[in-house]
Amino acid sequence: MKKFSKVLLLICLTIIPFNVGAINKQESVYEVLNKDGSRKSISVSNKLTFVKNNDIIDDTELRNILNISGDEQFNLNKNKLVWKGNNKNIIYTGETNKETPIKASIKYELNGQKIDVNELEGKEGDVKITINLTNTESRKVNGNKLYVPYVTTVGTSLDNNTEDISITNGKVVSTGEKNLLVAIAAPGLYESIGLKDLKNLNKVEIKYHTKNFEYKDIYLVSTPKLLSKTDMEVFNKMDKVTESAKKLQDNMNKIVSATSKLKEGSFKLNAALKQVNDGIIQLSDGSTKVSEGMDKAYDGLDKATKKLDDEINETSVNQLKQLKEKNRQTITKMTTDLTTAIGGGDIDQTYANLSQSGACSTEQYKSFCSNYQLLQLIKANYQSVDSELTLVTSLPKQLNELKKGLKEIKDGSKNISTNLKKVKTAIGTIYDGSTELNNGMNKLDNGIDKFNKQGINKLTNYSNKLDKYSKKAKALVQLSKDYEGFASSNADETVFITVIK
Repeated sequence: MKKFSKVLLLICLTIIPFNVGAINKQESVYEVLNKDGSRKSISVSNKLTFVKNNDIIDDTELRNILNISGDEQFNLNKNKLVWKGNNKNIIYTGETNKETPIKASIKYELNGQKIDVNELEGKEGDVKITINLTNTESRKVNGNKLYVPYVTTVGTSLDNNTEDISITNGKVVSTGEKNLLVAIAAPGLYESIGLKDLKNLNKVEIKYHTKNFEYKDIYLVSTPKLLSKTDMEVFNKMDKVTESAKKLQDNMNKIVSATSKLKEGSFKLNAALKQVNDGIIQLSDGSTKVSEGMDKAYDGLDKATKKLDDEINETSVNQLKQLKEKNRQTITKMTTDLTTAIGGGDIDQTYANLSQSGACSTEQYKSFCSNYQLLQLIKANYQSVDSELTLVTSLPKQLNELKKGLKEIKDGSKNISTNLKKVKTAIGTIYDGSTELNNGMNKLDNGIDKFNKQGINKLTNYSNKLDKYSKKAKALVQLSKDYEGFASSNADETVFITVIK
């Protein structure tokens, strides 16, 4: 059993992220708990490395200090500890009554019923051991209550008289003679971040069937080092994603606003052309009232032309041109970003391959596929705006030509009937085109609005949540980085080793 305990402890320690740089002080806290989680004993060991041949100033809250590595002398004044160095590493132990930050409570069940562990000895049945871990060390950061990010490795062993073994957040490994169980927990992480997926990291459950229950010691190894410095890069990338999502939302809002204005202008244009079209129809219906009808048609066309001149002014045309240019810039930037994201190459072919293989639903390519689809929508919008611009800039010229023709018809009566038919056909074509344009603008406006609400808005909301989690995660990393010890304020590494026996 002692040999296995050493092996298990070694396995646990190997997955703790120790600092690979020069460590001045390593603090190890050894705690023994009873089977119900109550404390039996506690001791602390400190190791000072790279000690020079001069006085070493240390900090400690320990009492009854004992040098176990050599005969170096020390002086202790309150919490200030001064060692006489001799170019050797110093290892010393001491005592403390301080409570460790990770509290463990253990519940035992047999066949679904809670049972005292002492009554379990020798029993047969389905055993469930639940180790609930509570993080008691919190900090106030930017108005949020965050817990120091301890990672706890839980390990134990089971004899071969057990079967159907499982452990949450961990793995079971058989050595042939025994079964090794190792799991990871992060008490307090759910309370700090708020993600539901982290809720079960506050406990470890061990389940198995035994023919003859025999209690095995359970080991807990905890460290406050949640993430390394290099892991901060992922949060910087998350910040860039959030910033890009905000810019995308701003640009989308501008597109929605511009599309709404286009829709309104298209409606007014269609209404004006309808007036002209109705007037021409009235003229062609009665040849006896040609003169009167021509006057009405000319007056109506003159009003419509002026109204169009008011509507289709330099400002509205410039707005369309600006919108077209913004779309072009957005298409260029998104095409560049997508090409960069795949390391160069044809983004159309890449999307076709990903879509055909179903890889677009994976986390790795979901963002690329979504942005590619958005790019296609913006390209379609670019074409619509370009068509609208062409129509808006050419229509006044057509109407002026039409007005000139009506003037000639009004002044002459010889070919009035023939010319009225031509005018009616021309106006009808323009009006039909305007009606189609108006219907298209309604669909475009509704589609853009729906896409904004169901797509971009949701993306922005998700990005905002991501930004909130990112900020909390950054704060946790900083808490981990700032951690300076359990029974001192200058420890570079602290490890809590707990045995439940």
